[in-house]
Amino acid sequence: MTFKSFFIWVLAIYLLLCASFSIFQNLFFLHPKALDSDYKFSFDMPFEERQILLDKNTSIDILMFKPKDSVPKGVVLYLHGNQENVERYAPYSKNFTKHGYECWMPDYPTYGKSTGAITVANMENMALQLYKMAKAKYATDKIIVYGKSMGTGLAAYLASVSDCKQLILETPYYSLQSLSMRYTPFIPINMFLKMEFTTGEYIKRVMEPVTIFHGVQDEVIPFSNGMRLISNMKKGDRFVAIPDGEHNNLPSKLLYQNTLDSLLSTP
Repeated sequence: MTFKSFFIWVLAIYLLLCASFSIFQNLFFLHPKALDSDYKFSFDMPFEERQILLDKNTSIDILMFKPKDSVPKGVVLYLHGNQENVERYAPYSKNFTKHGYECWMPDYPTYGKSTGAITVANMENMALQLYKMAKAKYATDKIIVYGKSMGTGLAAYLASVSDCKQLILETPYYSLQSLSMRYTPFIPINMFLKMEFTTGEYIKRVMEPVTIFHGVQDEVIPFSNGMRLISNMKKGDRFVAIPDGEHNNLPSKLLYQNTLDSLLSTP
C-alpha cells in the first residue's frame, strides 16, 4: 500500500467517525428509558404526578415528592442525570423532603412518560415552565435549583435567568463540549455538537449562593473538568471536593450529607 492510499484510508475512517458522531451523538450523551403513558409509579413516600404541555408534541411528566409530616417550607427543582428516568432518582428526594422541602423531578423528553424531541430549546422551556409553577406556589427565596450530572448545565442555566434561594450542583461539567473532548479528543466537537450547556458561563450570572459537589475519583465527569468552574464562581460560593467520591456515590458520603443538611436546614 502506498503512502497516498494509506492516507486516503485514514482520512476516510476519520471522516466516517466524525459523521457517526454527528448522527449518533444522542446515543453518546443520552440513555433514556421510556415508560408507557399508563404506567403507575409506586414509592414509599407521598407524591403527586403532573404533566406540562410545552407544545402539541411535547409533554413533560413531573413527580412531586412531599414531606410526610410537615407543611412544605419550599421546593427543590431537581434536574436529573442522563440515565433512565425519574424512578432512578426518586430515592434522592428524601434528602430534601426530610428537611421539609417538596422535591419536583421532571423527566426530559423521551425519558419516562415525557414526549417530544430532546433539544436544548425544549429542555430550557421545560425548566422555565417548572420554575413558573414553583413561583406560583412559593416565594423565590423558597425555591432551590438542584442539578445532577447532565442536569447541572440546565440547572445552572435556570438559576442564571431566575431568582432562587440557591443553586446546588452535583458532579457538574464545565461544558458539554469540554466534556466530550475527553472521550473524542481527535474530533472537532464544536463542529458537530447539537446539544450544549455552558455551565461555566451560566454560573457567572448566578447571583444567589452556589454549592458544587464533585468526587475526586469521578470516572464519568472528570474532577478536573468540574474544577474549571471554580474560576467562574463568586466570593462565598463553595466547591466541595469529596476525596473518595465517584460519579454516582456522592449521596452516600458523609461530607456530602453533612454539607447538604447544613444548606437545607438554614431558614
